[in-house]
Amino acid sequence: MPGDRLESLVQEIDALPPGRARDSAVEIVQELMDLHGSGLERMLELIHDSSEGGQALIDRLGEDPAVSGLLLLHDLHPAPLEERVNQALASVRPYLGTHGGNVEFLGLTDGVAHLRLEGSCHGCASSAVTLKLAIEQALNEAAPDLNGIDVEGVVENKPQSMPAGFIPLQAVGAKSNGTKPNGVHASPPPPSWQPLSGLNGMEDGELRTVRVGDTETVVCRLGPSLLAYEDRCAGCTLPLHDALIEHTTLTCRHCSRRFDLVHAGRGLDDPGLHLQPLPILHDVGGKARIAIPALTR
Repeated sequence: MPGDRLESLVQEIDALPPGRARDSAVEIVQELMDLHGSGLERMLELIHDSSEGGQALIDRLGEDPAVSGLLLLHDLHPAPLEERVNQALASVRPYLGTHGGNVEFLGLTDGVAHLRLEGSCHGCASSAVTLKLAIEQALNEAAPDLNGIDVEGVVENKPQSMPAGFIPLQAVGAKSNGTKPNGVHASPPPPSWQPLSGLNGMEDGELRTVRVGDTETVVCRLGPSLLAYEDRCAGCTLPLHDALIEHTTLTCRHCSRRFDLVHAGRGLDDPGLHLQPLPILHDVGGKARIAIPALTR
């Protein structure tokens, strides 16, 4: 019986001499129990609250962030990989659109997603931010079983030593220490995706300062879209929280330099300057998250 084997393995761990190996093994078991417990609890909540049945309920479970990773971990997700990639890109396109860009999904080859950046995202300084933080985060959450992402010839492969069907724990909710498998710290460190709040009642064209963790950000609403930047002028480096907004142009009150909000904060007076954009993603429930790069924390 699987349960008997599990009990035997737990006893073997318990019999290990005190030390790092035993502590790590115990922590892995606890993290897995917490992961499964959270996923199962959420599944019960969805089933209890749902009037749906059959495939409709299964599809809803697959769309829930707390349950989706658990289903992926056991290769039980109802949506195929290509569908999940398309859903992830659809979720990030509104953000790309606010910077005058788009992303096209070209297809899958051996588990690698082939993408093309379009519009002003292509070739501009913010394209790396857009790809690394927004697109990659959306794909990691919806399709952690991808083998890699190929964008106009730049391929970033995930470790190929993993067995087929293996999903990294950090992709389904477990904590990551920010290191590569060989213990060397990854460079640059991954961003911290944190809830974005304090935006109730924002009007079109309004600029508001929002503190996220230890980082001061400025958030602007342009129509239905939210745009976020570090609270620092690219020209004089002074705060932007009292900047002037006219249509889609932000003007620093300290140095009078102007920046194009809908083109990733490009400088209108000096094309070599641009604000530091902070990608925003919206969850299924509409809640917003913002990416804070590790170097700004």
